[in-house]
Amino acid sequence: MLAAQQALDETTLRRDAERSRQTIIDAAERLFADLGYEAVSMERIGRAAGLSRGAPGYFFGSKVALYRAVLERMFEATELMVEETDRQLAGVPDGDIDAALEIVVENLLEFLYERPTFLTLVQREALRRTGLMEGTRAHLTLLRTTLTIAEKLDWTSVATNPQQLLLTLLGLCWFPLANPPLIRDLGGQLDRTFVEARKRHVVALLKAGLKNGRR
Repeated sequence: MLAAQQALDETTLRRDAERSRQTIIDAAERLFADLGYEAVSMERIGRAAGLSRGAPGYFFGSKVALYRAVLERMFEATELMVEETDRQLAGVPDGDIDAALEIVVENLLEFLYERPTFLTLVQREALRRTGLMEGTRAHLTLLRTTLTIAEKLDWTSVATNPQQLLLTLLGLCWFPLANPPLIRDLGGQLDRTFVEARKRHVVALLKAGLKNGRR
């Protein structure tokens, strides 16, 4: 009976610890995105998480380690999105570029729209130039998806170069969502209506471009 109670207590402690850890990462992600890495203290993260000021240090040791944990979770989410995209692309017949583009643009724009802090953090990290994101799983898995698309096309076409295709996809999908003030200046707003219209526009643009590029 005592052993069973101890096992139950240990399980509860592990669950509480993991819950606290995720709460800290959630708070850190918001603060790093809103204020930037340098402006955020571990004590502030602890307060924002509703825990003690020393909790982030207890679970992660340092702000650098916590920041890396935030980025790692973002990369994991990116991987899941890319894996699902790869799974859907596997069911697309070779040569059906229209279907492939619709899948990729849909998944990428949905991912970015649902994760505004992801957009901000990646841009902040690019400006900081720490190199933490270079060669990461996030970059490599995104490239893998464009390779999957390119395999369905004529590799002799300049338009289907996988590296250029990746940059084009990211530019068309990323830039508008990462710059809501620009959308407002143009008389719109970053909402579901805009995202759905953006999907249609990007797909139509890429279809036309790839079609012309294969001539």
